[in-house]
Amino acid sequence: MENKPILTSSVSGSIASSSNLGIICSWINAIKKRHILTIYSFFGFFFAYIFRANLSVAILEMSKQNKPVANLTQQENNTLDLPQSEWSPLLQGYILSSFFYGYILTQIPAAYLTSRYGGRNLFGAGVGLSALLCLAMPLAAYIGPSYLMAIRILQGLCQGFIYPAMHCLWSKWCPPNERSRLATFALSGSYIGSVTALSSGGLITIYLNWQSIFYIFGVLGLIWSVFWFLNVYESPSEHQHISCEEKNRIESTLNFTDYSCIPWSKILRSAPVWAIVIAHFAENWGFYTMLTEMPTFLSDVLNFQIDEAGVLSALPYLIMAKVLYFSGCVSDKLVDQKLDYTQVRKIFCCAGFVLQALFMFAMTLTINRTLLIIFLTLSIGFGGMPWSAFGVNHLDIGAGYANVLMSITNTFATLAGIISPTLTGHLIEDKTKAEWNDVFNISAMIFLIGAIFYYFLGTGEVQHWAIGTKEFENPTSSNYNDFSRNSTFSVSEVNNDQENSKVNK
Repeated sequence: MENKPILTSSVSGSIASSSNLGIICSWINAIKKRHILTIYSFFGFFFAYIFRANLSVAILEMSKQNKPVANLTQQENNTLDLPQSEWSPLLQGYILSSFFYGYILTQIPAAYLTSRYGGRNLFGAGVGLSALLCLAMPLAAYIGPSYLMAIRILQGLCQGFIYPAMHCLWSKWCPPNERSRLATFALSGSYIGSVTALSSGGLITIYLNWQSIFYIFGVLGLIWSVFWFLNVYESPSEHQHISCEEKNRIESTLNFTDYSCIPWSKILRSAPVWAIVIAHFAENWGFYTMLTEMPTFLSDVLNFQIDEAGVLSALPYLIMAKVLYFSGCVSDKLVDQKLDYTQVRKIFCCAGFVLQALFMFAMTLTINRTLLIIFLTLSIGFGGMPWSAFGVNHLDIGAGYANVLMSITNTFATLAGIISPTLTGHLIEDKTKAEWNDVFNISAMIFLIGAIFYYFLGTGEVQHWAIGTKEFENPTSSNYNDFSRNSTFSVSEVNNDQENSKVNK
């Protein structure tokens, strides 16, 4: 009899916990599957950009004057000195830019492979393999700079698939009226990753050692890749747990026709495609110049310590992530209020480039440390505005060929990542502020060129070669223009419009 209350209380406790577990499970199931994809994509870009940026911080410690191989000793933080002499700014530039040698090679193949093997598989594999290579970087650095460059090239080869793969997924998962905010939220993971790498990299170096930067994030990236393959599906039709309501909502607004036959000649002769190419190149030039070289600038010119340089280097990318997502949300709101897609994309892209150029020019006019940090932060931060425009413009104009367009534009944009760090290494041999002014002026001019070309060539209208049916081959037809403004690339909706116009006639 005495045990009865205990039994009753334990049973009631288990019922309560089961009830709580049921509530949690129902809450998780209530989350839209496209939003789950967005969250996983965010962290995928997060880790991908950590793997790109962590070397920018670690190289400050790795490149210091070290002792000869015969006199290797252990440091206070229980790590070994690297057996090489000081790495010059030019050599550092080659090491930092070597990532893009591999990155550029897999862009065009990604257009074919994502269509054949799926965006889910290539995105997960690209980030996962990049995480494995991240773990190998300390060993490669010990052996020598050439081996470190080889690992970076392999990382680039792996990550070359991630943007085309993600656009392949968005073309199947993202309703047009949610396109900007979902895509920009996922893309903002790249800048949060840069923030994390730059801010925590210096602290990890100080309190642990520079090798731990690669080990910690490499392991976390592998864990992410396991969860990605367990929880992400290629399309709504393949998802086992998606609700019928969400599945129908997505599929009713998207055209799931066969896009295996790629109209390369029409794409390459399309002016809006080249508007995205030039805008993408311009933004990447400024982004990669600062991402790879900013810790060096803060350390060599402004005399910040490695931990301070890392934290300050991260601040602009935190601002950029917020600007990117905010711009995406505002873009969708403006579209909901019937503003034209073309107007929205041009407002954010061109205004962002002009603001970036102004603050980059302003950096050449002062030597005050506080002002330089403010101008640098604003110049990079406003980069979120152009990205919220041209970054989703592939989906606007290319429909199911969005992954192909991203492969093309990212190929040209990657040239900025190859040229910029190497050119910067040539320009800053003496590490003076005057030399850095040349770097800032070049970036500002390229921003302005990007704004001019996008203003005159850019559009938010789906292109005739992206539709796949003869009714839309004439871009001057009224039906085509209605379709372009809505930019839903839903053939059924346009056919209804055609029937209605016949009835009206």
